[in-house]
Amino acid sequence: SNSRIYRMLGGAMTTEIEFRLPGVRIETIENARRRIVSLTAMTPAEDRRTHIAHMLWWTNGALDLARPLAQRMAEDFLAQDARILSAQEENLGAFAHRPIYLGDPDAPALWCMKLKRAWNARREGGFAHPLERAVLRWRT
Repeated sequence: SNSRIYRMLGGAMTTEIEFRLPGVRIETIENARRRIVSLTAMTPAEDRRTHIAHMLWWTNGALDLARPLAQRMAEDFLAQDARILSAQEENLGAFAHRPIYLGDPDAPALWCMKLKRAWNARREGGFAHPLERAVLRWRT
């Protein structure tokens, strides 16, 4: 309700963010008349480098006029995230400390680490998936 964009779309919007580990995020923003879905996928490109792909769909034809602006906003948002993750990776490699993770907003990061540990510990012919299905809730 505090977003100018939500008000432009007609208000009463809900947002659901789904994480498909290890690297897919699907965000659905909708109300009774409109839906916007964004998909962000991260895939390894080479050692210590990741490719980020982002796609955006909507059901409101009037938003087609905003395509250049939406593209720029998505690129800026993803570039900001990439800088933060890069700095975090550098920090984690430079200092011997354990990060502090707090509640549901940090759960996807913890899940990625559990998956990585389980993947690295797998034996010939098997992988024991360490996670259970969960619903996270938080406000930003």
